[in-house]
Amino acid sequence: MSSSGTRVLIVGGSLVGLSTAVFLAHHDVPVTLVERHPGTSIHPRAVGYYPRTAELLATVGVEAPAKAAASGFEKHRTRAGVESLAGEVLFSKEELEGGDELADLTPSSLLLLPQDRLEPILRARAEELGAELRFGAELRSFTQDADGVSAVVRDADGGESVVRADYLVAADGPRSTVREALGIGREGRGVLSRHVSIAFGADFAAVLGERRYSVVHVQNDRVTGILVHDDTLTEGTLIVGYDPEKGEGLDDFTDARCAELVSAAIGSDDVAVTIRSRFPWDMAELVADAFVSDRVLVAGDAAHQIPPTGGYGANTGIADAFNLSWKLAHVLAGTAGRALLDTYDEERRPVGLYTARQGSLQLAVRSRTATEEQREAAHDAMHRGCPCGTPHVRDWQRIPASPIRCGPTIKCMQACIRCFRAPAIRDGSTEPRWEKTCASSATTSTARRPCCASKRWRSRSPARVRS
Repeated sequence: MSSSGTRVLIVGGSLVGLSTAVFLAHHDVPVTLVERHPGTSIHPRAVGYYPRTAELLATVGVEAPAKAAASGFEKHRTRAGVESLAGEVLFSKEELEGGDELADLTPSSLLLLPQDRLEPILRARAEELGAELRFGAELRSFTQDADGVSAVVRDADGGESVVRADYLVAADGPRSTVREALGIGREGRGVLSRHVSIAFGADFAAVLGERRYSVVHVQNDRVTGILVHDDTLTEGTLIVGYDPEKGEGLDDFTDARCAELVSAAIGSDDVAVTIRSRFPWDMAELVADAFVSDRVLVAGDAAHQIPPTGGYGANTGIADAFNLSWKLAHVLAGTAGRALLDTYDEERRPVGLYTARQGSLQLAVRSRTATEEQREAAHDAMHRGCPCGTPHVRDWQRIPASPIRCGPTIKCMQACIRCFRAPAIRDGSTEPRWEKTCASSATTSTARRPCCASKRWRSRSPARVRS
């Protein structure tokens, strides 16, 4: 059996795994990524990225190409409820308009781009920076010792090899085999419902006319679900639920059945529908009991399953990747001790717990199943401020905001300088730098946090960690 070595082995090559590879390679950390699928995602999945996430992508040269790829989605700003695309509109809300309220905090803006469009951009950037990406390769087993991790990997040709790494990052999704092998449990409300995403091809042009939607809630006597369409008006995804307790299962979703559901959502049997694929997934509120286990760090859906209402999951996962990457880079370069990695759990796990809870609350409110207590909790989170008491968007101009904004809610964590604060190291140079700094936001006497409450945006990339 052949063997190879790297500094960091990433298991999982979806959005968070690829982001981790980019952030690490940006710091010149030798990194190998293994992903069992032959390529990047073929499902749109996540579609919205908050300004803080766009900031993080900007530091490694990904925001610009992502914005270019997203140009066709500029008008996709409406969330609506309909009987069908061709039928009655039950409600319509321009919830993604503007963004001027963030202009004093960030040069970045909300980015609308399906995950299957963003992942290839991340992959190309990771490879450009020197990361080794092994698609079609699957982790078979791993062991840890005092000096590192040894992993057995099966490649696409069926051959097995041993990869030796200093650290392993588990970004292998909600059913993470790495997390389960470590015996790390999870807490939360568990699986809330089961769904299947149906990717399909169809000509939306005649049905939509000049309308463009970010997301459409469809409800009629033939189908209830959520539909999204792309910028070419030729591809879409329909998400529908199923209940195993009622005898329903994935086998029920044949191509013919899926085509019937899509046609019902479109509202016209005259529109030809081609089923591309199906993707089963669970809506759940679950957070790992630990994000760090010796030389393994857990990130993304492997660390926290967050209900998709609000689009927090992908944003939280990319923030995980950014946080653990600069810390790993310093530890591997010898400019910080291993104790720095413990702060990844201390910082990111509370974010995961809070965000998962917020996702559940918003789900309950939007589905009109919320209890009075849940409605009050959701109102408090969105209008009264963070748990620490920091006020929200209407008071942002008076807050010396920190670039450590973690982003569970666009009105909350992105503005808070006290919740989930990262420790400063040296002069904080691994964080985005801005033209103006604010001493009042300093976390130590030797490091000052940049003040983002300035329109003088001359954003600089974070300094790379050198050994």
